[in-house]
Amino acid sequence: MKDKLTIYSGLLALLGLLHLPLLWEYYQRLWQQEHYQFFPFALGAFVWFLWTRRSDGFQIRPLTIGLVALDLVLVLNGMFLLHSPWLVCLGFVIWCYVVASGFEDREFDLTLGYLAILPLLTLRLPLAWDINVIQSLQRVTTAVASLLLNDFGHLHLREGNVIEFPGKRFLVADACSGVQSLFTLLFLGALISCGYRRKWGHSLFVLICAAGFAGLMNVVRVYTIAVAWDNFGLDLASGWPHDVVGYVALVIAALLVLSADAFVFFLFSPVPDIAGSGMSALYRNPLVVAWNWCFMSRRRLTAEQMAELEITDPKQVDKMGDRVMPAAAEYFRPASVFSWISGFLEHWLFSRNTAAVRMATPFFIFGLGGAAFVWWLQTSAHNDVVQRYEKAIVKALDDEDKERQRIYLETLLQLRPKDQRYRLQHVASLVREGQVERALPHIQMLTSRTSIEYSAAHCWLARQAVSEEPYFPLERDEIESHLLRAVELNPADVEARRLLAVVLASRGQLLPAERHLMDVVEQHPEVALELARLKARLGRPKESVDQMAQAAADYCLEQIKKNPRDASARIQRSEALVILGQIEAAEQNLVEGAGDERTPAVNGALSRFYADLASKRLQDSALNRELAKRLIEQALYRAPDNRRALAVAVSLDGYGIAVDPQRLLPAVDLLQQQADELDQADRLLLVQSLALAGRTEEALELLPPLVDEQPSLQLLNVRLLLRSGQQDAASDLIDSMVAHREEFRGTDNETVTSLNAAEALTFRGDLEGSLEILRDIRADEENLSEQETSRLQLLWSRVHVALFDRRQKDAPGTGVKLLAEALQSGGDLATTLERLVQVSFRDGPESAYANELLTQVLTKGRVNASVYTMIGSQAILKDRIDDARKYLERAYSMNSNDPMVLNNLALALVRGKSSQTNIDRAMRLVDEALRILPAHPDVVSTRAEVHIARKDWEKARRDLEVALKDRPNSVRCRQLLGVVCDQQGESELAREHRRRASELLQAAEKTPGS
Repeated sequence: MKDKLTIYSGLLALLGLLHLPLLWEYYQRLWQQEHYQFFPFALGAFVWFLWTRRSDGFQIRPLTIGLVALDLVLVLNGMFLLHSPWLVCLGFVIWCYVVASGFEDREFDLTLGYLAILPLLTLRLPLAWDINVIQSLQRVTTAVASLLLNDFGHLHLREGNVIEFPGKRFLVADACSGVQSLFTLLFLGALISCGYRRKWGHSLFVLICAAGFAGLMNVVRVYTIAVAWDNFGLDLASGWPHDVVGYVALVIAALLVLSADAFVFFLFSPVPDIAGSGMSALYRNPLVVAWNWCFMSRRRLTAEQMAELEITDPKQVDKMGDRVMPAAAEYFRPASVFSWISGFLEHWLFSRNTAAVRMATPFFIFGLGGAAFVWWLQTSAHNDVVQRYEKAIVKALDDEDKERQRIYLETLLQLRPKDQRYRLQHVASLVREGQVERALPHIQMLTSRTSIEYSAAHCWLARQAVSEEPYFPLERDEIESHLLRAVELNPADVEARRLLAVVLASRGQLLPAERHLMDVVEQHPEVALELARLKARLGRPKESVDQMAQAAADYCLEQIKKNPRDASARIQRSEALVILGQIEAAEQNLVEGAGDERTPAVNGALSRFYADLASKRLQDSALNRELAKRLIEQALYRAPDNRRALAVAVSLDGYGIAVDPQRLLPAVDLLQQQADELDQADRLLLVQSLALAGRTEEALELLPPLVDEQPSLQLLNVRLLLRSGQQDAASDLIDSMVAHREEFRGTDNETVTSLNAAEALTFRGDLEGSLEILRDIRADEENLSEQETSRLQLLWSRVHVALFDRRQKDAPGTGVKLLAEALQSGGDLATTLERLVQVSFRDGPESAYANELLTQVLTKGRVNASVYTMIGSQAILKDRIDDARKYLERAYSMNSNDPMVLNNLALALVRGKSSQTNIDRAMRLVDEALRILPAHPDVVSTRAEVHIARKDWEKARRDLEVALKDRPNSVRCRQLLGVVCDQQGESELAREHRRRASELLQAAEKTPGS
């Protein structure tokens, strides 16, 4: 037998040596896995426990023979077939069990096979399951730590294993890698179980607690690192601070594992089977026996103890004493069962170790309390957390902090995944950051017919689709479909109805658009302004339009009272007042809001208001050009980036009105800063604006590329060269344009090129050369397009009028035949007629011819109103009041909206036979003229004459002083002020006005052509 044991031991030792080559390779690789770097301690503990606890004899057990064979198979396959160090390590664990189980524990009645759990822990889980376990624990750790952070007010975003604060991201897998202590704590749990020789149930519970405490401590670790950053700006996620936090957490977790072991020991420590009276004196308590068999390792008796008890076989210890196990019949007697249960409970209660209770207290607090707290975190509603995030989002919006907006919105979406509001806000946030692809699944979810379909999402999708640069482009039908679906889901959705009305109106479907707004205007007066515009487009009665406009104005006024800085309400109120015709009130409303520097939107609206008003006044009458100039200067002052105002300033230059360059410069600079992004139209506007601002050289530098794209701009190039004083360069360019006519002979551009050359020659004053080209074009007039014919006629007329004006300087009263030629073209009739009327009022032989031409014009009946107006106006200048009234009455009957007719007829009435009827009518005419020409100095001075006729001296004086601001050299205003001052007893001032009038009159007589 001894020889057999020696052979077996030798073979077992050789088998152990066979593991070493690949086992060394395996453990080298295992050292690279940080979470397995405890393995040297596990192997050392196995060897130490085995050496110190083994009995003297080694035994061959039947089971171990099969395990040795299995080990040999694993080693051979691992070494020669598969080259698998893992298989060799598995065999090594089996070999360790075989060796350990061959020895008896010298102190307890059990083998040392339980020590194999230590090398077993060094066997890496197959298929990288250990990584899956770590990642699972990371997810749980991150989720619980996130809940804990939320509950204590640390706002953040959890995304996978990442916890993100504004400005900092913590990766639990790396910076917070405390989850790697899981396997370390499992080793500590196994070490404690082996050290105390715990039974398998006890050991399993300790190992489960070790895993739980690994997670709990890592939650604490992550929470600590996050709070240190959020509250104090300390970065504990790297370097030695991170290591310190990790080791402290590991020590605490190890102590908690010891506490858990003490807790189990307190609950499951051996129960003494004390003999008592009755059945317990005869029989052993089977419940106590079973309990001790499960949870107690029986200690071996020493030789002295066995001799004292007269026991030769240690296995006879259970049978010592007089008491024996109950007979089978006793197990069915209720009295016996009750006696055993009560006896077990009594003995269990009085045999508990109070020292173990103290040791188990941390387990109660951290283990059971932590588990309960985690359960509460995961199941509670946390409405206060949601409210905290909502407030934080509002604050982030106010601060325009996009990062915080994104973090808090995504967190809200995690907390309330079915709340459509947060998902839609998240979509908007993502698209603002350019993450359109991430936003797409969310918006699809919100707009598909699912459980979380959201009407506001349909509306948002349609609204962005009609913007200039949509994130999700949609066809018109798709936009309308989304809006209709939004209205279907929520009929009270005013935003959806408003947008639907806009879309329908843009497609010409005005009636459905009006109907949608009518459905909600009563409950939502904020749509009254859009409805008023729609009604105006539909031609609804003015009362209906004004009703909606007034409702809009009233609603906006209430909003302004609540918040005087509500720019949107103020702008909309002004728009409503404009519809109501209350222009001054609309302006005053905007001026009141624009006074606050924090309301740039109102300043922008006021600038647009002035630009639109200037454009409208110019459309009403060219006589409003001075007023339009002042409005444009105000518009540019309020908002230099108003391109429409710049465009109107350019058009005013065509009327001969120059806007103050100092007001133009800021607007021009802003436009020039964006030169690279401008389209052709805006680049042309920049060139024209630079010229108006006196920066002609810069304009000329920008013009050539535009001329290449649009050759007709050569005329502008000529003008700018002349304006900058580059006469030679302008002349060369004109000669080039004339010479290039031959290159375009027989092409589609022949006529346009010739017209450009003819017009360019007029800039140089070469009227005869221009006329020669125009005659050449007229020879082929039948083949011209309508646009070319119109331009030809206009140039023909202007050239002849210019030749007439030139001849008048040399020989006044001659050259009417040139005006006759101008009339034949039908071009610039207004200028031609003006010259004819002037000649008709002069003395000389040309007067009769001019009257004959005017008669021919009146016979045709096309421009009779204009002719009568000019004749009547000229008659006033010649003080022929009766003739003036006759012709102006005719003009008034044909065109009662011409402000010149209204003003001059009023003058004729008040300067003629002065009757109260004529004076009252004159006042009505002047008021009507002022409606078209607000504050025009000439019309205001006319009203002053009416006031003088009424002997209303103070009103007359006010009007004359107002008119004098714009007409400081007006002889008539000075003369009338002399009359008024005389009537008000201010003789000295009256004489001064008359003296000044006399000086102006003398200066005018000395000026040729005045």
